[in-house]
Amino acid sequence: MVSETVIKDRTVSEATNVKDASPVTSIFKLRAQLLDQGRTDKTVAKTGNMVARLKVYASGGENALHTHPNEDHMFVVMQGSARFYDKDGSSQELQRHEGIMIPAGAYYWFEATSTEPLVLMRVGSRIGPQSTAGRINIRGEDMAGDSEENKTVPVIYREGAYFE
Repeated sequence: MVSETVIKDRTVSEATNVKDASPVTSIFKLRAQLLDQGRTDKTVAKTGNMVARLKVYASGGENALHTHPNEDHMFVVMQGSARFYDKDGSSQELQRHEGIMIPAGAYYWFEATSTEPLVLMRVGSRIGPQSTAGRINIRGEDMAGDSEENKTVPVIYREGAYFE
């Protein structure tokens, strides 16, 4: 038996534990509107253990120092450039088609450093049993991705401009 879930106007099929059921593949397209301010995060594919997202940040956009204690994840710069920082302030600049692997529990933050909007492909895979703790700040407290603490600002879309 196959169940279907709608994720941002895409249908993703997930096989359930039924005799003779096989996992089902899903196809996705990397397309997102570019921004003049703020950031967006679009899930493009998902399984029970892994999620792929396309993230867009306006030039100069950033987030706050945090960790994902139950998820290994990686970013690949698709457009623009970004500087990633660790909890001690060490940093690494990433250009188009370069990436970073971030193990569960590693603290980091990043900022968009190019004049053009930053587009990132993010793929994460949970480790161990799923927990409600998705993003933790440096004080060990839950931190919502769309919070003021995580430097969220209102989104302003760039009219007619898309990453495709």
